[in-house]
Parts: sequence; C-alpha cells; structure tokens
Amino acid sequence: MVSNHFDRVTRQCASWPLAWQTEWIGLMGTVRPRWKPVTQTQNAGVMTRYLKHAADYGINDLTVDGIVGWVETLQDQVSPHTVAGYLWAIWKVGRQVTNLDLQWLYDAAAAVKREATATPKKKEGRIVHSEHILQFAFETIAGALEMGPSSWKATQLYRDGLLLALGTVAPERRRGLTAIRIPDLDLQARTVTYPPDMTKSGRQAIVRSYPQIIRDLLALCANVLATL
Repeated sequence: MVSNHFDRVTRQCASWPLAWQTEWIGLMGTVRPRWKPVTQTQNAGVMTRYLKHAADYGINDLTVDGIVGWVETLQDQVSPHTVAGYLWAIWKVGRQVTNLDLQWLYDAAAAVKREATATPKKKEGRIVHSEHILQFAFETIAGALEMGPSSWKATQLYRDGLLLALGTVAPERRRGLTAIRIPDLDLQARTVTYPPDMTKSGRQAIVRSYPQIIRDLLALCANVLATL
C-alpha cells in the first residue's frame, strides 16, 4: 500500500521541474503525507495542467506571465469559481515545492475569489432534475432484473442503477458515493454513513436516510450476493 501511494505521487509530478518533483515526493510520498490523497491528486493535477500550458509558450516556471496567460485561456472555459480554485491549488503547491515569493499569486487568487463570490453560479442548463435521474436508475435496475442474475452485465447494470438511485435520495459528493462499503449501509435504520475522509469537510461522518424502496433494492442485492 505504501509503495502504491509512493508510485502514485511520483507519477503525478513526473512532468514537473526536477527540484519540484523532489520536494513534492518528499512531502507527499510518505506514510504520513502532509495532505490526504484526494487533496494531493487534485492540487497536483492543477499544477500539471498549468505547467503544460505554460510550456506551450516557452515558460517552464511559475511566473506572472504564465499564470496570466493560463487564466486568460481558462476564462473562456470555466467559471470564476473554478479559476479561483485553480489559483489556490497552484499557490498551495508552489509554496511547498519552490522558494519563490508567491504573494502575487495569493493576491491574484484572492482577487478572483472576490469576483467569483459576486458572480452567481449558472449551472441550470447542465442540471438534470432528480426525478429524471431516479427514473433512469429504476429503469436500469429493471433492465438488469430482466436479464437475470447470472449475467455479469446484469450485475453491472444493477449496481449502476442502485448507486444512481441511492445517490439521488441520499446525496453526497462523488468520492463519497464511490467509497460506500456494505458496513456503511444500515438496512434496518435505512441509513447510509459516509465516512469523514470522504466528505467535503473531512472532519465528521455524514448519515443520510433513504426510502423503503431503496432498502428493498439493497436487500435484494445482498440476497443475491449471499448466493454467490
């Protein structure tokens, strides 16, 4: 497990300047890393994206020109909220792996954050109503049941539909949903517990309830698994 973690951290920064790689691996590729793995991955990914864009313009460092050029490109692709998050991520990584004075980057991230706060998020065009998602989930499960339990494809469809249904009625961030384990599901109380390290705060578990129909589908799944 430790070796896998070290290898993952090493891959994440493989395209960075060598001195940055050494610092990053020293901080993150340990048994007790400074940040939890999901934070490492997110922030390292942003830094890698910035360096790739900067390299296209002959910039191989963390510079004002590099950041300005990248932000100008991002403005046509993502919201100010996302741009602010990217700048914070680069600042967090940069202050760990370089000796540069990055006060200018901190100030830029704060300025974009203020702009983002004054800019309403517009996601309505990309949001599907929960009723439609739930209907699709139930139709997926029904299709799986028609195929029969002996088919691996049916098993996958049932799993996907059940996860969609559970995520709709007991919502949590994607990493929380994908981290659910059988002990996290209480069929008697009809609750699912999302562990602290999979929630947004990372500090406390979140317990959500679900309706009887989801409980019945989970129970059916458990009964099938017991026969395998």
